Amino acid sequence: MATGSMKTSTTETGTTDTGPIVPECGNGIVEPGEECDDGGKSEDCDADCTPAECGDGLLNQAAGEQCDAGGKRTEACDIDCTNVNCRDGTINTAAGEECDDQGESMTCNTDCTSAFCGDGITNTSANEECDDMGESMTCDEDCTMAICGDGITNIMATEQCDGLDLLGEDCVTQGLDGGTLACLADCSAFDVSGCHDCGDDMAEGPEICDGNDLGKADCVTQGFDYGTLSCLADCSDYDTSNCGNYSSGCCAPNGTPGCDDSACTNAVCAADPSCCGATWNQDCADLAFSECPIVCDNCGDGMINSPVEVCDGADLMGQDCDAQGFDTGTLGCQPNCLAFDTSGCINYGGDCCGDNGTPGCDNDVCTADICATNPACCSMHWDEGCGDAAFTICPEVCDNCGDGAINSPVEECDDGIETAACNDNCTLSMCGDGIVNTSAGEQCDDGNGMNGDGCDDQCMNEVQLNVLLCGGSQRDVTSFFPAMSGLNLVIGCTPDMDTQAILITRSGINLYNAAEISAYVSGGGIVLTEALSSDEVFSDLFQNVAQGAMIGSCLDRAPIVFQYNAGDAFWLDNPFNPIPLGDSGCGRDVSAYPGITPLVGWNNATVSIAYRDLGTGRMWITDFDWQDLDTPENDPSYADTNSLMGYMITHGQ
Repeated sequence: MATGSMKTSTTETGTTDTGPIVPECGNGIVEPGEECDDGGKSEDCDADCTPAECGDGLLNQAAGEQCDAGGKRTEACDIDCTNVNCRDGTINTAAGEECDDQGESMTCNTDCTSAFCGDGITNTSANEECDDMGESMTCDEDCTMAICGDGITNIMATEQCDGLDLLGEDCVTQGLDGGTLACLADCSAFDVSGCHDCGDDMAEGPEICDGNDLGKADCVTQGFDYGTLSCLADCSDYDTSNCGNYSSGCCAPNGTPGCDDSACTNAVCAADPSCCGATWNQDCADLAFSECPIVCDNCGDGMINSPVEVCDGADLMGQDCDAQGFDTGTLGCQPNCLAFDTSGCINYGGDCCGDNGTPGCDNDVCTADICATNPACCSMHWDEGCGDAAFTICPEVCDNCGDGAINSPVEECDDGIETAACNDNCTLSMCGDGIVNTSAGEQCDDGNGMNGDGCDDQCMNEVQLNVLLCGGSQRDVTSFFPAMSGLNLVIGCTPDMDTQAILITRSGINLYNAAEISAYVSGGGIVLTEALSSDEVFSDLFQNVAQGAMIGSCLDRAPIVFQYNAGDAFWLDNPFNPIPLGDSGCGRDVSAYPGITPLVGWNNATVSIAYRDLGTGRMWITDFDWQDLDTPENDPSYADTNSLMGYMITHGQ
């Protein structure tokens, strides 16, 4: 194309005027000021003779432009001069596009919106199987198809759970004790088979046992010798309260399986299995003497080497006459080694006013005064010198009372012996003089003329009308009442002025008023306890004590096996007829109770019957199972128990 062209024109005169050429875009000639001129739009040149360029604001279809918004994105034109079209690969935010990957991709939907689960557009490139903008009957909230077993609970699809997705529920929220909650295979409900619930007879989870489900455990696996194992109510452990160990003596029938020496038990039961399977009877005891000589050494060898021996020859376990309630003497052992021989023990009882051949004399004050100056009068014997001293030191005693003649200023009478008119101390007999004169028909004489204190104004024992039974008793306790006593049985726990005694059984410990019982005893009342009630009553009357160890054979009989305090008034009034431990009643050892006077025990280390006084009354601690019926009421062997119980009911201090 030429440059610097001239323009020729014809004037009105017909002459030709040639002047400078004016550029004309579109004439196909690139003229001054033009960058190009292709005679119109071309692939390289716009219609304004500038180079064709996307973004110059000039639409040039020849250059392939569909639009040109001057380098801007508009709702109708992309920045590459193409018409706005989702999936064209160009993100046009002005047209509302969030992305444009020329179609669906993992991050972009086909409508050029960003792909995310819950947008309502199923994007398979993003691994979506469905997208219902949340959970629906066919689609899970993670955009997978709702299928039971996919591990996602879809409530809209009627799933209660799915696999491990339990919606925060566990065994406890389902009302059970614990365990592992699961989901049923059809997702319709929870599977509680992995949960555990104490009380369903199935030991599960942390349960040691449950009801009758003890696994393979029994008393033996729990370290006991015999018994019936059960389960604690909370399933936390076994209940061994009905298990037992062979604990009774080996050398006599004991009423229980086995005996308290394991080696002896094994040896005897190997020879006779019934000794462990049933009870340890006389045959078993006889075998023990031959199979276990170290345990059942024969009585008479001078050594206490058997559980049933109270003493053996000179081996008295440190006991003496004083410990048995006597003043002096020599304690011995019964030939059967089951009790002490107190025949060599004596109480000071001879005449004070002459040679009486025994230590001391029959007046305690005179004995103390004389022996203070001459100890031999008590340690050896009361000889003539002791008697002569008594006339000087105890003139009121040594008046030759009993010689049948009034020969002393202090003698009021002297009939030689006690008569209805004359006491044995040579004073005139009179009810209220403090001296019981049986010849005058006196049963008691407390030195006052008052009624209501146990001895009436006629010197007759006062026995109240009623005996209260506080708590249940299988045994008819009226069998304890002495013949002709006139006592009545009243069921109740509140004593009154007509109450002779109150019997409190194990089932009565929560029925009485402690303050009322304390006031009753302090005022002269009598209380008797039973196995398992003694600690409660003692604690209410005196001070808190704990239950001792259980011992005995539970045959209801008074455990008269070992005797304490043979010189006590109780034993002076009642015979001691010892029984084998295997025939005794059972209860709790009360030897640790403070301030008590023990009377009998199951052996020389335990106490079963004792007493302690409160005010002018007495608590008889009779901790054995007298209200049971393992020994029938009419069994002759129960006669001693009836007699002793009757004595305690009618005798206080």
